[in-house]
Amino acid sequence: MSAQRVRPRLTFLSAIAAEPGVEPELYTSTPRRVTNTRKMHRWRRWGANLIAGLLSILYYCWHMTGVGREPMSVIIYASVVLIVAAWLGAEGMAYGSHKFLRDGYAVRATVEKCEPSEMKIGYVDVQYHYTGMDGKQATGYLRVTYDVAKRVGGLGRGTTFTVLLHPTERYDLLPYFQAYGVEIPGAAPVRTTPP
Repeated sequence: MSAQRVRPRLTFLSAIAAEPGVEPELYTSTPRRVTNTRKMHRWRRWGANLIAGLLSILYYCWHMTGVGREPMSVIIYASVVLIVAAWLGAEGMAYGSHKFLRDGYAVRATVEKCEPSEMKIGYVDVQYHYTGMDGKQATGYLRVTYDVAKRVGGLGRGTTFTVLLHPTERYDLLPYFQAYGVEIPGAAPVRTTPP
């Protein structure tokens, strides 16, 4: 029986760079070179040391007093579980951002509406439109804190910013300024462009 040759899925996307007007580092063809940020490296070291220290204390408590006899053991165990959950959440966000930065198609999005959120205090709801890879207009929604909106230069009506589209999932996207834990080496801080 002869082996069949399998053609890779969506190989034509590796030649796509970016729509005009996006940040220069996104003009390179995919896959782009992506590295972890310094902040992510510090978070990993800090988390690993904290977990190792708490597990050492937990082992000592259990070894000396027995399981379930010391209330401090329960508190330390709960702390370890919460820290590991936070760590896994941060790693998941960084992994998702890594995929978008490495393989995503960059387009410019324009803010249509930006108003204080009715659901969360201290947040703004942003409605924006962009052109998808199929050439059709699409609408996206975003909720960010006031601090994030100010840090990127504001998100008023008519402001433009870069959105990274997933190469295979039609409605999966990530605003470039929300990439977490990873960056393209040599890239400048991400900013919006006022109208």
